[in-house]
Amino acid sequence: MQTDFSNVHGFNYQPSFGCNAHEIWISHFDGDAFRLELSRGVKYFPGLNTVRLWLSHELFLLHRDAFLANFTQALDICASLQYRVIPVLFNNWHSIPDFGGISPEMINYWFSNLGRQGQDDGYVFRPYLETMLTLFDCHPAVLAWDLCNEPFNNDSTAILPWLQHLYDTAKSLGASHPLGVSVAATLEATEKVDACSDIVMIHPYFANANSDLPKLVRTFKEKGKPVLVTECGWGSLDDEQHVRLLLDDLAVLTSLGLGFLIHAFHESPVADLHRLENFPGPLSHAKYMALVNQDGTLRRGHEAINRYCLPAKPLSFQSAAEWLESQARRTIRASARRMTDGTLAFPPQVGTGYEAFWLRDFDYMIETCADAFSEEELLSACRLFVKATDNDQAAAVDCIRFTGESIFQPGYGRMGSLPVADGPPFTVNVAWNTWRHTGDLKLVQEIMDRLVAALAALPLNPATGLVYLSSVPSQDRCGYGFTDTVGKRGDALFCSLLLIEAGQRLAEMLRALGRQDEARKWTATANQAALAVNATLWDHATGLYLAASEHCRQPDIWGSAFAVWLGVAKNEKAQRIATYFKDNYAGICRYGQIRHLPAKMYWEQACPPDTYQNGAYWATPTGWFVHTLALVDAPLAKQTVVDLANFFIRNGICEWSIGETVKIPGYVASVTLPLQGIRTLTRF
Repeated sequence: MQTDFSNVHGFNYQPSFGCNAHEIWISHFDGDAFRLELSRGVKYFPGLNTVRLWLSHELFLLHRDAFLANFTQALDICASLQYRVIPVLFNNWHSIPDFGGISPEMINYWFSNLGRQGQDDGYVFRPYLETMLTLFDCHPAVLAWDLCNEPFNNDSTAILPWLQHLYDTAKSLGASHPLGVSVAATLEATEKVDACSDIVMIHPYFANANSDLPKLVRTFKEKGKPVLVTECGWGSLDDEQHVRLLLDDLAVLTSLGLGFLIHAFHESPVADLHRLENFPGPLSHAKYMALVNQDGTLRRGHEAINRYCLPAKPLSFQSAAEWLESQARRTIRASARRMTDGTLAFPPQVGTGYEAFWLRDFDYMIETCADAFSEEELLSACRLFVKATDNDQAAAVDCIRFTGESIFQPGYGRMGSLPVADGPPFTVNVAWNTWRHTGDLKLVQEIMDRLVAALAALPLNPATGLVYLSSVPSQDRCGYGFTDTVGKRGDALFCSLLLIEAGQRLAEMLRALGRQDEARKWTATANQAALAVNATLWDHATGLYLAASEHCRQPDIWGSAFAVWLGVAKNEKAQRIATYFKDNYAGICRYGQIRHLPAKMYWEQACPPDTYQNGAYWATPTGWFVHTLALVDAPLAKQTVVDLANFFIRNGICEWSIGETVKIPGYVASVTLPLQGIRTLTRF
């Protein structure tokens, strides 16, 4: 049984689709909305790991099958997003609208009188308690059981015997997780429930004004009993005041070594969790307690909560790598969106923002975390992207809208005259990764001709065999999607590296099909391109590769790291790149994130300087970067990984950052792709 709850960081969650228990769990239950809203927790607060869910005995009695099915679905969703759950079995908090729950009259009659102190054969609460513990105590998401929320709000002499009977019954049923009762943060209240609690659950609102709180924590620590805050953070309609009240609580609680669950996460019609313009109902003194607004936006300034969700101990390389591995899979599952045809898409960002299924970002998920997907999800996505290739142009997509519309140019079709150049190699990579994970050779047979046609359609320079981006307006196209605002022209480094990688993988799949002659052709194409990259784009003066041969002929940090990762840069070149990374570390790496270009250098043609792809720092290439850096300085490479994890814990997993600017929270590739290189550091 768990005894340390100091690392519990989470929130109470009342879904936006119901104002009371009946609407939430029965009449309005919506699993997709439940997942979407909890995914926003992953997006904004990667360090939050626990959810407190309020249940209802009445719904079990009146709508047993639906209630159990919906709660099962909710637990499964929480597990997929790596949230632990504290279910609240009974509730004695009442407001307007009323959530539902117990009352002194109910306990007096159904427990004390008719129930004969719980001994009657027909005792009404026994089937509920027995069923919940029998079915769900073994669920991997369950962390602890909250027997009753605020039982002494309307006290009666029957309440405490009833709580003790609940506890004793749960123990007799073999409850394996700690049991507690959420009460006010006073010694009087906690001592009342001491005998029926494995863990002391408290609600220390305005914690900095609670002079008894340190003594309370000390008292139960001396008894060997953990204390967990199951509600904190008083409300306000003013965002600045609300976050100040919340941070005041968290500062006190963390100084006492307490884990906490904020009340509450999402705007909801439940009392105290909404603004009047969004949901009806009177405002109490608590006003508006939610962290996330109904439209999915984070209340202003509330990202500061992340600074109180830090690990108990400073991260080592091993613990940082483990955190990133866990968050990668969690963020993937949180990004899932349902397309019109029912296909589950995994867009680049958790929540709204990138409103399509991007090819390259999906590949950057399955390169490292194919195990985060079901086989059906992998096969469906692979077929979706391969089917979307254009037969006339043999072109591959940039992304596919959730409606199924294929988009061949970045910017939802607005950038470039011709299809994006990285579509064909990324389509091959998705197919290869899907095959490697599923072993489905029939899939490879089914899609191979389209893959060959797409990769063969890449625009190559006949003199070098490298991917060529033309300056002719009618032939204009974007290259690598992570530099699609950059006007590279001529032989393009990154797209040529993608051709090398995809050519080798296509050859491997062709050999598996017995198409040996074609396999040799693509192996030769990849080998020729590798030779040409070194002959054409290596810059001896800087010890890096150039991004392109004509326009934006500038040293490419990302491309140089990727060349080392692929083995295109070997021996002396790899050492020179690694040495450049070490000697220029402060200018190209910030908090584990990497610039596209050397320090203080900007693209000849791109978006404004010190934004996005022109001077900002990204985690996407960090894996290649640390893999390369480790050739000359493994400790610095490992520290880079620690810095990245610490930054994400404090600021969220973002797309890019610069200075105090942190953009696009919940960006999946930032945490998935770096794992490629990070995993290689274990050898040092």
